[in-house]
Amino acid sequence: MTEPIVSIIIPFRDKADYLERCVKSVLKTVSGLRVELLLVDNLSRKSETTIVVDALASDDRVKVLQYREKFNFSAINNFAAANAEGKFLLFLNNDTEAIAVGWLESMIEVAGNPAVGVVGAKLLYPDDSIQHVGVMLGPNLAIHPFSGFKQDDPLFMKHCARSREWAAAVTAA
Repeated sequence: MTEPIVSIIIPFRDKADYLERCVKSVLKTVSGLRVELLLVDNLSRKSETTIVVDALASDDRVKVLQYREKFNFSAINNFAAANAEGKFLLFLNNDTEAIAVGWLESMIEVAGNPAVGVVGAKLLYPDDSIQHVGVMLGPNLAIHPFSGFKQDDPLFMKHCARSREWAAAVTAA
């Protein structure tokens, strides 16, 4: 049986350095899955962006889509999703960087469970503190638990250092 394709959707407008770092980190850390990276250009204007995008598109896993309308994050992602070949969709900001080999494989393993609706990743700030590990929901409440903690903080390690099943949500980040 052929492995399903994971479509990784990355919207951008210029900021070629962010995009290049993001795409290269994904390609370097994902090896066990079939992926397509859909780079969605929303009216980039800088020549350096064209140079970087052309270089990235030389990898056959990378496709460039042109979204020529005014910025609308939801519409951009829906446009890309309509052009995706994958069974799984990963929405990734262009300013993120994958740092651990196997991260996507772990997410897809969980997402492949029919009882799971959405999977989110642990996101870190550049100083290694936690930006996002999910959104805990409650009556009149939606909080980002452990935000600002260092990922090796004992409190975080006792409660959330491994994958968890929560009645929760993920952010657009």
